Amino acid sequence: MQNELILFYSHHTFIYNIVMRTVAIDYGTKRIGLAISDPTGLVAKPMPTLKVKSFADAVGKVFQIIKKQQADTIILGLPLSPKREETQQSIQIRYFAQALRVANNIKIEYWNESFSTIDAEKSISKGTKRKRKNIDSEAARIILQEYLDYKRNPESKPQIAMPHYDNILI
Repeated sequence: MQNELILFYSHHTFIYNIVMRTVAIDYGTKRIGLAISDPTGLVAKPMPTLKVKSFADAVGKVFQIIKKQQADTIILGLPLSPKREETQQSIQIRYFAQALRVANNIKIEYWNESFSTIDAEKSISKGTKRKRKNIDSEAARIILQEYLDYKRNPESKPQIAMPHYDNILI
C-alpha cells in the first residue's frame, strides 16, 4: 500500500506520495550541517548545525537525528577536487558513512558538494547572525535540494559515471 497525502484546496485536490524522509549531511570535523526533506520529498529545509567534539561524537549525534526523523536515506556531500578526484576530506567522509551504515544499515548516497558552501554563503550573506551561523546546514540544504530535484527530473543535473565511486551522483 502506498502512503499518500491528500490536500483539498478550493475545489482542487492535490495528491502527493508520502516518502520517507531524506537527510543531507555537510560533514565537518567540528560542525555538521544537516537538512531534511519534507514528507513529499519535494522541499529541503535546513536543520540546526551540530557542533561535534570527535568522530564518535559526530556518528552518535547524527545517528540519533536519523533515528528521530525516521529517515531512510542519507545524502552525504562529497568534496571532490576540481578534477573530480578523491580528496582527504572525501576519504574521511567515506569513513563517516561506513560508521553510519554499521550503526543503522541505512541507504547512503554521495552528492558532489563542490561549491555548495560558496552557494550557501551567497544565499545567506544578507541574513541574520543566526542564519550566518547555520552556513553548514544551508550548504546541506542546497545539496539536498539538488538531489531531490535530480530524483524528480534526472536531466536536471547531468550524472557523470565514475566506476571507482560507489553510489555517487555528481
